[in-house]
Amino acid sequence: MDVVSVLKDGNIEDMVERSVNLVLAGGLEEIIDKGDRVLIKPNLAAPKQSNTGATTNPRVVLKLIGLVKSAGGIPIVGESPIVGYNTEEVFYRTKYKLLMKGQGVDIVDFNADTPVEVSIKGALALKEVKLAKTVLDCDKFISVPVLKTHDACTVTLSLKNLKGCMYQNEKYNSHRVGVHKAIVDLNTLIKPDLAVIDGIVGMEGLGPTAGDPVRMDMIIAGKDLASVDTVASTIMGFDADKIKHIKYAAQNGFGTTDLQKIEVLGEPIQKVFRKFQEATW
Repeated sequence: MDVVSVLKDGNIEDMVERSVNLVLAGGLEEIIDKGDRVLIKPNLAAPKQSNTGATTNPRVVLKLIGLVKSAGGIPIVGESPIVGYNTEEVFYRTKYKLLMKGQGVDIVDFNADTPVEVSIKGALALKEVKLAKTVLDCDKFISVPVLKTHDACTVTLSLKNLKGCMYQNEKYNSHRVGVHKAIVDLNTLIKPDLAVIDGIVGMEGLGPTAGDPVRMDMIIAGKDLASVDTVASTIMGFDADKIKHIKYAAQNGFGTTDLQKIEVLGEPIQKVFRKFQEATW
């Protein structure tokens, strides 16, 4: 049975650590070996601070950096925002560049990184893709999205967060070939090891950047990303079986959309449920 942790109304750093420890009995040491290069991928879609619900709260990432270091890993943070936004401006406006410098951690602009074209064996839609070299070189990968809606995919959670690993305008191609299947292909190639969803301030309505903030004070975590996104989308009032990329991911080994097969630790879904307004134009 897949395990997903849901914690609410606590200190952010404590919730992050407890959520990880609930799904990894030995903490991050369970998945990180000494010297591993661990890529932490937040959602920094636009030059907006986390209180808008558009971007990942840096306190969540900073705590994960500390946990990675304690486990003997080498943390790296990286992102490529929505096409049309300047990555350096995004890093500056979200305060990530300054905060990562203070931690002695590299923050990588995937659009400025070396692009590597790779083939995806058995792809559902995305047969070839250009990714930032840093993504392919990392030993472990942690997806750290925001709890928010999306105008094309209903939600943008831990599975869809990997679109930010694509090099520059490659994101357009994922929509051309079929974005829901392309998301699964990216996860098949990158193989994330852990998801930690920032639900401190989420977003409803016209996500991923123009919706309204929703204060949830919540952290959701797990190893099986389809299961994590199923729990998160259910909390938001959506049926994961009707969200194509989550359903396809479950069908391809990334967990399940069947809540009966997921053990939720911490807060029960019913207690933290809050119906999010769907993105509509």
